[in-house]
Amino acid sequence: MAKRKVKKNPWVVAVLNFLFYGAGYLYAGKKKALGWGLIAVFIVMSIEFFLGNISHINDPINTHSISMTLLAFVLAYDGYKMVKEK
Repeated sequence: MAKRKVKKNPWVVAVLNFLFYGAGYLYAGKKKALGWGLIAVFIVMSIEFFLGNISHINDPINTHSISMTLLAFVLAYDGYKMVKEK
């Protein structure tokens, strides 16, 4: 039996990504590596927020250095993968 392709609702994707970074990509079944990476960034950002300034000693503007570095790696990997697949 052939699988029927279910059309995903773009509004659900948008709302999921707005509320929980990356969840919309996973729902859509697209860019799964980016989706999981963004979820990891969201979790790290949440930990940093709730535990306080554990990753940015003497950082007056509170840049969340661990989560922002992780985000940079996630986006770099996604960009690399996107161009490599073309």
